[in-house]
Amino acid sequence: MRSQEIGGRYLAGFVIASAVLYLAATGATSAIAWPDADPWWLSINLVVFGLVPSYAAFTLGRRAWSATPARSAALSAVALIILLLGLFIWQTFVVSF
Repeated sequence: MRSQEIGGRYLAGFVIASAVLYLAATGATSAIAWPDADPWWLSINLVVFGLVPSYAAFTLGRRAWSATPARSAALSAVALIILLLGLFIWQTFVVSF
């Protein structure tokens, strides 16, 4: 039982780190594209496709950290799916270089 709890915490920690890294990457990409794009459009995209998915994944990762092992894995999986969807949408519709 103890090893499952530790594994769930490692997975939750990975989700939290991935959410922070995703937000940093979308922020850096927006900063690079800032001179060539409309600032309002880029700001809205950064919030919708960068901040919202990373905040949702970070929150789910924090909840997964203290949840039971089965629930922890489910919360972490949902958080990773949110990040992957955000990354796919960001790469498909926003980033064009």
